[in-house]
Amino acid sequence: SSAASDVYKRQASDIVATAVHRVAEAVSKCEPRSVIKQMTPVKSIVMADDAFNRLFSSRVNPLMIPRDFLYKVAFLTLKNCNCFIYPQYDEVPVSSVPGMVRRVYRGFYPLEAANIKLYYSAADEMRIVLSKNGVEFDMPYEDIVHIRHKYGQNWFLGGNSAGKMDVRGLLGNLQIMTAVKECIPKSLEAGLAMKGVLTMRGVPDADAKEVSREEFEKHILDSRYGIVVTDYESDFHAINIPTTDLPANTMQFIKEELLYPFGVSIPILTAKYTDDDYMAFYDTAVEGILMSIEQGFTASLFTDRERAFGHQIKVYD
Repeated sequence: SSAASDVYKRQASDIVATAVHRVAEAVSKCEPRSVIKQMTPVKSIVMADDAFNRLFSSRVNPLMIPRDFLYKVAFLTLKNCNCFIYPQYDEVPVSSVPGMVRRVYRGFYPLEAANIKLYYSAADEMRIVLSKNGVEFDMPYEDIVHIRHKYGQNWFLGGNSAGKMDVRGLLGNLQIMTAVKECIPKSLEAGLAMKGVLTMRGVPDADAKEVSREEFEKHILDSRYGIVVTDYESDFHAINIPTTDLPANTMQFIKEELLYPFGVSIPILTAKYTDDDYMAFYDTAVEGILMSIEQGFTASLFTDRERAFGHQIKVYD
């Protein structure tokens, strides 16, 4: 949405961009794997020998290594509250079962879709239409990996009731931060400027006043020690304009208001965190996205039979 895009353009000292980066960076450090969860004879997890692990260990698509892919997925999820991933695959006949085909996956592509529409076809099949720049892609919903964030208000999409990130409060806080940033340099400039009234006595005419003014300015420019010497009797009355100091707790409050929607704290933002700070950040901002990736991929990539035999996608930190 245009409002969400505006949030990322008005980054207020990069606070919003850095908060998103912290979450996406943490997600990108994880490793997705295709595994088989076995319950007998003993409970165990075995790495599968399949195309998924080959993709996850080299290039997920021609443009992205696994770290890039996970970062992009997390970024789109946070920005749009929805991330749609298109699995590219070939259908290969199963030699042992005539007429049956299996999918061999060749890549995964996060989609930068501007508009999304979900509908049921005449055959009662749920389909998704992704459109951007006048181009539409209509495909079965079950073929798309859909990662939702802040799911609840919309039945089909993450985010608010319109299926988008609600940025109204965030925009208001960004405007406050922008106003504060613009006021601080003006306050410093006003406080550091030399201001005052020079009263000169014993000067007989206007021309002499003009000469005296020029001499006075020359003394100011030539002075090395901040001491001005003139040949005329004069009085200088300084006008002091105090600088405005913004309380530190007020600045911290504004920053925290900007960070709350992303589950990022000040220590995480500034990379000066303790183990407890990081665990709280991981539990709040990262783990939910990882679980959505695991379950979204597992639901879309494996058949009911494969899932019954324990096939699933796990993301290891």
